[in-house]
Amino acid sequence: MVGAGEGGLDNELARVSVVDYSGKVILDTFVKPRKPVTDYRTAVSGVHPEDLEDAPDFKTVQNQVKLSIKGKFVVGHSLYFDFKSLKIYCPKELKRDTALYPVIRAMWNGSSPSLKNLAFLVFGIQIQDGIHDSVEDAMASMIVYRHYENQWEEYVLLQGSKAIFEEHIFCYYCGHSGHMKYDCEAWKKNQLRLLAKQESSSENQEYYVQ
Repeated sequence: MVGAGEGGLDNELARVSVVDYSGKVILDTFVKPRKPVTDYRTAVSGVHPEDLEDAPDFKTVQNQVKLSIKGKFVVGHSLYFDFKSLKIYCPKELKRDTALYPVIRAMWNGSSPSLKNLAFLVFGIQIQDGIHDSVEDAMASMIVYRHYENQWEEYVLLQGSKAIFEEHIFCYYCGHSGHMKYDCEAWKKNQLRLLAKQESSSENQEYYVQ
């Protein structure tokens, strides 16, 4: 993700990666953001301005993803964010979200671990060491799923419609449901206020030094 809007607080899709069951990359492409980028977040995203200059547009990539996942189980970590960013509907029965699987959550006292912690603490795989790599993340999610696959699919069969396929969307900042913190207007306003305060503090500090 890269940042758009004031303060770069709006998330814009910049890269999409899809791997198959064996971990082979079947899609890996940059995406031209629909809004002007105000923060490339390069230190975390690894995305540079030149990466997006000739990137395909959002609709093109969206269609590529739709074709690659059509009728298939989709494995990922916190899939809500992925499908929200891609504006793609995926039937909940086809989702296999490694952030929601009860056996995994039980190891974190009912919470959802980060993919980085899950990959390292359970499988000894180190990912997201500085810059995020979406291919690396996709591969890690698939490794997690394949490890639990038989047990997971048995759980789905036994639980049926009661199986957890989707996350309850809740904002821990404002306390309302239906959106997450990074989509929360109250959170964004507070972040902008903090940024303005930091800039003001920096200006005063420079003046004092002079």
